[in-house]
Amino acid sequence: MLATGFWRLFSGQTVSQGILLLTAPLFTRLYTPNDWGEFVIFTATVSVLAIFATGRYELAIPIAPTRASAASIALGSSLLTLGFAVITGLLGFVVLLIFPNLLDVRTMRWELLPLGVALAGWAQISYCGCIRRRQFARCSLSRIFQAVTTVTVQIGAFSLGSLGLQIAFLTGLIAQIAVLTVGLKTDLFAEVSRHTLMTCLHRYRAFAKYSTWSLLIQTVGLYLPAYAFSELFGSDVAGYYALSLRVLQLPIHMVGTSLGQAFLAENTKQNSNLADNTATLFSCLLNISIPFAIGMMFWGEPLFTFVFGEQWMTSGQMAQWMGIWLATVLIGLPISEVLVILERQILSLYFNILLLFARLMCVAVGIFFHDFMLVVALLSITSALCWSVLTVWSVRVTGNSWRLFLPHKESLLWWMAVLLLSLVGRQMEGIAQLAVGGLLGALMGGYLYRLRLRYPGII
Repeated sequence: MLATGFWRLFSGQTVSQGILLLTAPLFTRLYTPNDWGEFVIFTATVSVLAIFATGRYELAIPIAPTRASAASIALGSSLLTLGFAVITGLLGFVVLLIFPNLLDVRTMRWELLPLGVALAGWAQISYCGCIRRRQFARCSLSRIFQAVTTVTVQIGAFSLGSLGLQIAFLTGLIAQIAVLTVGLKTDLFAEVSRHTLMTCLHRYRAFAKYSTWSLLIQTVGLYLPAYAFSELFGSDVAGYYALSLRVLQLPIHMVGTSLGQAFLAENTKQNSNLADNTATLFSCLLNISIPFAIGMMFWGEPLFTFVFGEQWMTSGQMAQWMGIWLATVLIGLPISEVLVILERQILSLYFNILLLFARLMCVAVGIFFHDFMLVVALLSITSALCWSVLTVWSVRVTGNSWRLFLPHKESLLWWMAVLLLSLVGRQMEGIAQLAVGGLLGALMGGYLYRLRLRYPGII
């Protein structure tokens, strides 16, 4: 079931993220780095507020024991989202009347925030409902419709600058919600009463108590450099960071998120197999992430320059550092679903507090030396270390031994080959470098084929 769920989710992630990736060169020419910098501030704000809107109760929908309890959680979190969006709009209106220049209003249409918060919250709730019902194909289709809608609106609204990007983001969420909820029977909520709703919200209050703050801290830490770069080094640097983060998150969303969601759906019903499933998933992800980190470390700058243009060379330089960090996230993100299955939300909170503190220290050092690239380097190294610790703990808590962390001898040989070809290729130019790149691509194809034979239940 893990393989089936993964491939259905992965196909939608592949197509949707592929659409965004293939159109990225076009949009880096239609929109300026300043537009992207302002857009990332908007999406970061919506992401942070949406965390409080749902109370993270949507995470309890897949693990709820009965259909009635799942429906109660979905309805309760939807009402919480609506109420929070209304409050956000009212507070935002009052604050901007008093402080009209707060946070440089020109960079974002603040009147769009309540709508963005509501849509983002409802999209999360609807998606988790489909995960519970194991409607993986519908989840995939919703991602594709979201990507197509977003790209279409971005093309049509490019003359609006950053406002066009914000409108495209919102319309993409509307398309996703429509696909996730079409055909949903309203009698699903017939069994929901005020008593069951309040009982379920109280039963899973730990998600609101710990997961809300955990994800908030995680999101703030993720977008902290964007805010810092925008204020201290200008929107251009924030745009460079936004592009690097967006492109490098592709493998995480395509592989890590799909595996994590399928892993969650599988193990909520089969807790006895949790240790074996965790061990298999960890080994597979380790073998995927190491070549990714090596390749990005050597080829980040030339790849970004070739694909996006000379003006985005700085993004490529950032990507060479960020690849190490996001490779560990690729492993830790799916494995950390163990915390949801075992309802250990407080440990996730501790982890994100530690991660945020480390990132604040990195930003402070970069500010002191007035070097944004130093910030990126320190962030990548410390984040990689923190995610590695979380991964080790998640694997160990399921009962797996330390021997699991020893890489396979065959994998070591493949990794050394990738490293050697990358070292040689970066010393060459022109046709010779292209030839080495082609050989490296063929090597990776063979490596992925071997992984598919080794992990037939996942790849």
